Amino acid sequence: MDRTSRMLFGMVFGICCGQALAAAPIGNITVSPWGNPANVVFGNQAVGTVSAPQNTTLTATLVGGGPGDAVQIDAIAVSPTGDFVKGAGCDPSTTLPHNGTCNFPTSFAPSAAGPRAAVVTITCQVVSLATIVSVACDNSPHTLLNLSGNGIALSQIPSLGRTGVTLLALALFALALARLRRV
Repeated sequence: MDRTSRMLFGMVFGICCGQALAAAPIGNITVSPWGNPANVVFGNQAVGTVSAPQNTTLTATLVGGGPGDAVQIDAIAVSPTGDFVKGAGCDPSTTLPHNGTCNFPTSFAPSAAGPRAAVVTITCQVVSLATIVSVACDNSPHTLLNLSGNGIALSQIPSLGRTGVTLLALALFALALARLRRV
């Protein structure tokens, strides 16, 4: 249902059911500060390890809403699954008032070496007290985030080797001696 149809539906629903004449509010969830969809790049991460989370702020917007109207998150999906992990926050059933925000953390946990990518989509609805009706958010479901990262096999991570370890040990020993002489 497009924006005009929803507003007309809200007006008709209000008239036929004895409610005050009101258009159904139009709502959405956006990504702050980047806009939709946002690109979240994790860079290189060793296979089998989990990166620090990158936090994204989701903001609810309402047009034509009244007091008590809110945007409710119905579903958040990461596709394909397996390489990116959603942390706690902005869970389904989260309800946000106009300009309300919630934190959406994601981490990168590559399951294989090479470039990895996924998209995060959200489905939401506007819960309106004025029209006593719930309508889908504008363009729902829609893509919120494009996630990407590069899985690095442990064999690709450079090692110091025997000479490197010896040089590192000598440097640390020299540093310790220098500190002892200052005392």
